[in-house]
Amino acid sequence: YTVTLYIIHQGVMKAQGNSQHFEVKPVPSLMAGTDVAVVSAFQQKTSELMRQIKGAGQKITEAYTRLEYLKAALKETPKATAQHFAQWNQQRNQLNQLQMRLNGDPIRQGFNEATLPSISGRIGHIASGHWATRQNPTQTYQDNFEIAARDFTQFTGDLEQYLLALEQYEAALAAAGAPYTRGRKL
Repeated sequence: YTVTLYIIHQGVMKAQGNSQHFEVKPVPSLMAGTDVAVVSAFQQKTSELMRQIKGAGQKITEAYTRLEYLKAALKETPKATAQHFAQWNQQRNQLNQLQMRLNGDPIRQGFNEATLPSISGRIGHIASGHWATRQNPTQTYQDNFEIAARDFTQFTGDLEQYLLALEQYEAALAAAGAPYTRGRKL
């Protein structure tokens, strides 16, 4: 590896000294059969999936905010119909289902009831159990990763469809005379 120290001062980044080269050596206390490259690769791909899951969670949070603004705007929409209100409820229910798929059922979790593992729950279990170790990932961790990755791929497609439907709902409300709401495309 090579490392260089930089200082950022008043928006300018400047190298401090020359690059230093070093070699990372495995800790001598590793268990026999431990493949450091495999451990590192597994932790990196878990970290990347966790990053994507957090991004999807942020999109869900933003969608909840948009829905709350739409709820307020709906009450001030001159041509609002019962259909518009029903569509708002449908949008909210669909978003709740997406949230549950990603993060699990908060009500059941609050009562310490058994629930199906969520996508983020599976990855969180891996991170909390494997990232602090230098051992090869267990088959359970590998299986959990594969299930979470597969489920997340399906989830992202469903989330994108939902966000498109939300945009269409926002456009329908705009056509009915709804006031502008934050986050809505003009």
